[in-house]
Amino acid sequence: MDCLIAIGSSIVGEIANHTVVPVGRQLGYLLFYKSNLETFRKQIKDLEHVRNSMQRRVEEARRNCEEIEDDVKDWLGEVEKISQDADDFLGTDAQADTRCSDRRPFPNLVLRYQLSRKAKKMASEVECIIKMVREFDGISYRPTLSYIQNSGYEVFDTRTEKLKQVMEVLRDSNISRVGVHGMPGVGKTMFVKEAAIQAKKEDLFSLAVMAVVSQTPNVGKIQQEIAEQLGLELGGERSIPGRACLLRFRLKQENKILIILDDVWKKLDLQEIGLCFEDHQKGCKILFTSRDRQVLNSLMGAENIFFLKNLPDNEARKLFNKIVGGRIEKPGFRPLASKLVSECAGLPVAITTVAHALKDGSLSVWKDALRQLQSSDFTNIEGMDEEVYKSILLSYNFLGRDEEAKLLLLFCSLHAEDEEISVENLVRYGVSWGLFDSIDTLEKARDRVRSLVDKLKYRCLLLGGHDHDLVKMHDVIRDVMVSIASKDRGMHTLTNVAKLNDKSLRDSTAIFLPSCESDQLPERLDCPKLKLFFMFNLKQSSLLIPEHFFGEAKELQVLFLTSLRLDMVLSSFTYLQNLQMLIFHNCELGGIALLGKLKNLKVLDLSWSNFEQFPKEIGQLAQLRLLSLEYCPNLLVIPFETILSLKHLEELNIGEAFVDWKIKGVQREISNSCLTDLSLSKLSNLRFRIRADASVEPNDLFTDRIEFQQLRSLALQYSQTCSRSDSSVLLFNEKVAFPSLEVLKLSEIDLNKLWMDRLPTMYFRNLRCLSVRRCNNLKYLLNFAVFRSLATLEFLKIRECRDMEEVLFAKEPSSDKKEGRFQRILFSQLKYLELWDLPNLKRFWAGNFIECPCLLKLTIKYCPKLKTFITFNNRNNN
Repeated sequence: MDCLIAIGSSIVGEIANHTVVPVGRQLGYLLFYKSNLETFRKQIKDLEHVRNSMQRRVEEARRNCEEIEDDVKDWLGEVEKISQDADDFLGTDAQADTRCSDRRPFPNLVLRYQLSRKAKKMASEVECIIKMVREFDGISYRPTLSYIQNSGYEVFDTRTEKLKQVMEVLRDSNISRVGVHGMPGVGKTMFVKEAAIQAKKEDLFSLAVMAVVSQTPNVGKIQQEIAEQLGLELGGERSIPGRACLLRFRLKQENKILIILDDVWKKLDLQEIGLCFEDHQKGCKILFTSRDRQVLNSLMGAENIFFLKNLPDNEARKLFNKIVGGRIEKPGFRPLASKLVSECAGLPVAITTVAHALKDGSLSVWKDALRQLQSSDFTNIEGMDEEVYKSILLSYNFLGRDEEAKLLLLFCSLHAEDEEISVENLVRYGVSWGLFDSIDTLEKARDRVRSLVDKLKYRCLLLGGHDHDLVKMHDVIRDVMVSIASKDRGMHTLTNVAKLNDKSLRDSTAIFLPSCESDQLPERLDCPKLKLFFMFNLKQSSLLIPEHFFGEAKELQVLFLTSLRLDMVLSSFTYLQNLQMLIFHNCELGGIALLGKLKNLKVLDLSWSNFEQFPKEIGQLAQLRLLSLEYCPNLLVIPFETILSLKHLEELNIGEAFVDWKIKGVQREISNSCLTDLSLSKLSNLRFRIRADASVEPNDLFTDRIEFQQLRSLALQYSQTCSRSDSSVLLFNEKVAFPSLEVLKLSEIDLNKLWMDRLPTMYFRNLRCLSVRRCNNLKYLLNFAVFRSLATLEFLKIRECRDMEEVLFAKEPSSDKKEGRFQRILFSQLKYLELWDLPNLKRFWAGNFIECPCLLKLTIKYCPKLKTFITFNNRNNN
């Protein structure tokens, strides 16, 4: 009786605390206790579905380099908090205390009331947050891109004074067009970039955008460069006038914008591009650079024009001495330095290339260099200064007998002006040209090319691109290299198809057509010495190859064609029995069985092309070393025996193209599980995707039937959720070792674990790069036992792993312990560490310190739960 009285009193007291709310509602919490909890559970499940859908949209937006709206980020944060509260609430044992028991013969009505009321309230909150999703107009936006980066800008007193004058004009609202002119190689581009950066710091402009015009302006390209930086989608199907209208409309929205048009050679129709400002846009300006003052003054209407002079002697010597370093202090070098600098005529590009060529040279080398500069013949190039030409020619000549470096540089010069050039393409050109006599594998050739690229960068003959796999050339250096390539090597870059009829090209060894816009090719390519032919069709597949086009080009070794229709019989290609490399990118191919007759082919790349059958005749290409079928959307079947017959194959890339294998003599289609029988002893680079409906389980994928002794790079995409996800482990077990593997890239693998709990110490003994992307369900990447086998790791990249909470799961004690946890781990070789878009990552590991003595770059983005990240004893913590 006392117990009932106590319960009743508690209920009355609780209800009395809410006298402003109808008593019926309070009693309802008791009556509908179970249904309130069940409703809350259902709401939480609905919220989980909505959150997963939103997270997928967010991931897709980020993959497209879009920024996520702040309200979406806030929503996801709120959902995370509610989900955590729900887990705590539903996961407690408190509900058990509401029931009758031996200790308590009556249910705990007070606790039931409290839990029911809280469930009702939280369910209401969940319903509101689910409704919020419908109010989002969009979840992301395109960030404005900036081409204006100016690393390496040298500060000189004369330039600083000139910069002040330019800034005064940029502040003047009455001036809308400003010009900077000077000799080629004087540093105009870097100077105007610095002006733009200073102007942005002063808030003179809300935006600063830049486009390169060049000697042969491409209006569409200029429009695209500007639009990208404005966050404007022009659409590839629109005409030039249509794009111009869009640009004009977009620019009307700006009151303070600076547009830099770099390297203007002749009159440019700004209206045609879409660059014009109205009367109210007094804060908007256009800044031009040119080699010719007359172009700026008379043709472009610049109201203020500044001449960027060559560096005076003292500043020129300062730049030269800075590059060559302490060598200048040794006996005999300083007088030579003064003469060498004098030959460079105060032009930064000339000084830089000469200084880098000589910085490690002996006194004799410096004397010889001076004689070359004083005696070099000047080849007249439009707009080119004699001193600049001679200094760059000297740097080229100082490559000496390094024919590989010279030819690689000339290959780069054949590409379009300001184009970023793929290092991988340079590898393929070199191998197929026969450039590397002593190299017998693609991987060795790749190492050689990267070494040569570093050498050319070191000498300032090449520049880095926006990615480490890309390079580009300074336009002045390219001008000189184009002259050398054409004059001495018969290597030509053409601006239109009509020039293929020029009889002077008959002795050509290489022809590049980087921007073909014609509707018709000549019937024959009359170039019997031609070894390399590259053509990029801008009209997207409207250009046909005549039947006998290659009939007089039988020495051709490298053929690179893009965006062409080759769906008719490729009889013209049967002439090309010396062909070493064949690349069809984004082409309409139709039947390609005739390619099996090209017996000397080493590289075959059909990526992004449209064809359905991969013919068995390809298996006759006994010398084939690289096969790439990436992103071939209509490719349905790859005969498995065809791949197995390519015994010399070193690199196989079937990326997004892969659908099903077929085995000869077997009636039914065999799924990707046939990969478990893959045995190509020379394979060093493998990239493939497992289909979502494949029958093979991840832990059955690699067995001891596969030979991977030479494999150095493996990229795997497994687009399915495993049916045995609670127990399955991908890829790697003690049966199969990867002793040569250096690069491992894994993506879209939705499993709980990637590894066995332990691997033999020598299993991944050479692994340098580990990249993991979009591997959901992984809560941690490595355990300590696996981590200890990765002593050579230099690059670790983890992106878009939704459930990852910890990178390194440390479950073993160490000599340095506190409360049973590791306090310090050592990544002895790690140079680059990237953690990107890991929404649930709480820590790298359970200890306090990560010792990375070689760390060069640390990148952490979109990891909201990662509160602290402590690195110990690293060289560079940025």
